[in-house]
Amino acid sequence: MSENAIDTEAAVGAAVEAETTPVEAATVDAAEAVDDRGAGREAAKWRKQLRDTEAQLAETNDRLTALQRGEVMRLAAEHLADGADIFRDGLDLSALLDDDGNLSHAKVVEAAQATLAAHPHWSPRKPVVKRNPASVGAGLRSGATGTDHRPGVSWAGLLNTRAGVD
Repeated sequence: MSENAIDTEAAVGAAVEAETTPVEAATVDAAEAVDDRGAGREAAKWRKQLRDTEAQLAETNDRLTALQRGEVMRLAAEHLADGADIFRDGLDLSALLDDDGNLSHAKVVEAAQATLAAHPHWSPRKPVVKRNPASVGAGLRSGATGTDHRPGVSWAGLLNTRAGVD
């Protein structure tokens, strides 16, 4: 009888174990699913933050590039008629940066001079100097008679009896 009792106890223990295992397994699976959903939400939050940060970085890089291009054109305008001409032969902005990524003034001047050597007609125009025709000696001519109205002898020179003293 004791063998039979032991078998019954083993059978009851196995039955209880069989009954609780699926329930406990379901509870564990549900808990893992909640953890997975929580982890999935957290991962989604980090992915969104990463995308936002990457977008901000791209925008900042675009602004920096625009500022550097503007500075290059400003510096090149000292040597070229139009500062934008420095980029017309396909010059890349990265060729004008130093090792630290900063704009190199010397490289910009060198590139502007090379562009000017390749395209001399892109040089800045020389400023027109307006001259007073009377000071150059061309004199002023009357439009009606065409006669010269150069300043000649002044009244003080005519009235002065000593020669050469005005």
